[in-house]
Amino acid sequence: MAILYSNVESLIMGNQESDFIARFRTDCLSADEVKIASGYASENSLNELNRLIHGENCCVRKITVVLGMYFRGGIPESIYQTALRINRQWLEEDIGEIRLVIPFNYHGKLYMFYCNDNGSREIKECYVGSHNLSATTLTNNNSCQYEISSTIANEDDLNELNELMERLCADDISTRIDLIEDIRRIQPGNNRGNSNVTRTWLNVTNEDIAVIDDETEIIDGNDRLMTREEIEMNPAYAHYYGLRVDGLEYHFPINVGQSHERSNINVCYAIGRPRNWYEMQIGIREEYRGEGFPERDSEKDENPRCFMLLTDDGNMFLAHTTSGNAITGKTLSAVGNDSVLGQWFKRRFVDAGLVQDTLDFDAEGNPLNLITPEMLEQLGIRNFVLYGTSEFIRIVPSQVRIPDRNGRIKRYSRYDREIEARVWLLTVE
Repeated sequence: MAILYSNVESLIMGNQESDFIARFRTDCLSADEVKIASGYASENSLNELNRLIHGENCCVRKITVVLGMYFRGGIPESIYQTALRINRQWLEEDIGEIRLVIPFNYHGKLYMFYCNDNGSREIKECYVGSHNLSATTLTNNNSCQYEISSTIANEDDLNELNELMERLCADDISTRIDLIEDIRRIQPGNNRGNSNVTRTWLNVTNEDIAVIDDETEIIDGNDRLMTREEIEMNPAYAHYYGLRVDGLEYHFPINVGQSHERSNINVCYAIGRPRNWYEMQIGIREEYRGEGFPERDSEKDENPRCFMLLTDDGNMFLAHTTSGNAITGKTLSAVGNDSVLGQWFKRRFVDAGLVQDTLDFDAEGNPLNLITPEMLEQLGIRNFVLYGTSEFIRIVPSQVRIPDRNGRIKRYSRYDREIEARVWLLTVE
C-alpha cells in the first residue's frame, strides 16, 4: 500500500510517486483500460482526462467514468455540457462513456487501471480515498484543498473493489449521461434549484419540495400562497413574481441571428467604438408587443419612461425601451450600460463552456465568440419572457448611480424628477 497526497505547498509529503496527480497521470499513460468512479468532476478534470488518453504516449483503449453525486443533487450546466461532449466523442471513437449513478448518491472515489496481458485482463493499479476526479487538475478552487488516497495491493481487496466497480457500471445502478432526460441542470448565475435560498426564505426542506406537485400551494412568510414553480426561484424574483398583472406578459424569441449585424445579442461585434463582449440589447418586434408594453423612452420626451427591471437572478436595475430598426424592432436595454443585460444573459453561455467572453476574430476577420442558435438549443432556451407587476418604486432616476461601460459612475440630469417606476420581470424559457 502507498499513500497518495495532494500537492499543497505548505504540506508536502512523500516523493514524486506520492503525488496524487503525478501518480494518476503515470497510471493513465501505462494502462490499457481505466475505470473511475467519483462523486464529482470538473470541466478542467474531464478535459484533461480526455487530453491525456489521446496523447501520443498513452496506451488506454477503453475508459469509463462514473459520476455519483449529480443525478439526485443536480449538475452544473458547464460540467453537464463538457461531459456530454466528451461522452459523445468517446462513443464515436468506440473507446468509452460517461455515466451517472441514478438510485442513490455515490460519494466514493475509486480508480482502477487494467492491463491486457496475453489476452488476460489484470488489475495493474487501484486506489481509493478522498480525491475526486476534479482533484486531478489544480485550479483556484482546489489548490488549497488537501486530500489523501491510498493504493490497494491485497488481492482479495482488489477483487472486491473490482466487483464494486462492475456494479457501479451496471445499467441498474448507472446510466450513460446522454440517455438521461430528466436531470436537473443548475444554470450559472441563477439561484433556481438552490435549496439554501429556498430554505432560508420559505423555511421548507428539500424533502418538502420533493413531494410538492405542480398543483400544490404552500404558504410563504407573508402568508401568500405559492406554487412549486415559485419556490424554485430566486427569493427577490419570486416575491415580485407573485405580483404579476394579468395581461402584462410578453413572450418573444431570442434572436441571435446568423450574423452580428442582425442581432442585438451580438451587438458587441458591431463596427464603431470599442465594445465590451457582454454588451447586448434585446430587440422586440411589433408582433410580440401588446397593449401595456413599456412605452418608448426618447430624449425628446419631457418625462422619462424608464422602469425597474428585475432579472431572474435577483438583480434589479434601471431600464427602458428605445426605438430600434425594421429588423430588430423596439430595443429593451439597461439605462447607461449595455453590459448589465449581458452579464445576466450571456454569462450563462460562458459558464457552460460554450463560448469565451472575448472579442476574438479568425484569420478572415470573422467574429469567433458569437452566441449562436445551436448554443440556445444546448441550454434549452428559446424565448425571453417579460412580466409586468403591480409594484411601483418611487425614484429620482438622476440619483441612481449607473456605472458606464468603462466603470465610471454616470448620472442622468434628464431624469431629475421623482417618478413611479413599475417593476418588470425578465426571464427566459
